[in-house]
Amino acid sequence: MDNFERTTYSDEMFGILGRALTYSCRFENICKAAAALRQIKINRHIFESKTDYDKLIKQIYAKNLSKTIESFSSEKIRFEVFEKARKARNEIVHEAALSFDCCLDELPCEIVSQTISTLKPLVTDIATADFLLCFLTSLETHVPLPIFRPNDYVEKVMRWVFEPNIV
Repeated sequence: MDNFERTTYSDEMFGILGRALTYSCRFENICKAAAALRQIKINRHIFESKTDYDKLIKQIYAKNLSKTIESFSSEKIRFEVFEKARKARNEIVHEAALSFDCCLDELPCEIVSQTISTLKPLVTDIATADFLLCFLTSLETHVPLPIFRPNDYVEKVMRWVFEPNIV
């Protein structure tokens, strides 16, 4: 850890990466919630038995994200949106920070810029699927629809992830 130093620049870059990672994890969790909702709609008596309910939740959380998406997304176009977001989530979670293995101030600016440029379409893919999932969940639960249009929602997410010092 001797080659890591906290600077305004590195805090900003690690902040972007951390927010992208947080948003990626959030997406996975709402997919798990959508899978649970679908199973509960199929078997409304699941709450009558704590054992059955616990078993359902364990089954859902034991699935990888691909299997989770398959369990609630049957239409091809919807599945493609969620599958694209799943791949984006995996790239953010498993690949995005690999070049950030030393003090960022010592890396060539091109590497950091390329990493941020790579993150933007990935976060866009996740935000698009997130909006669709929120919309579909609203239709299923009769909760009011999201107040944002899809592009406005994606833009709001992009600002949250990539713009520094928003309070």
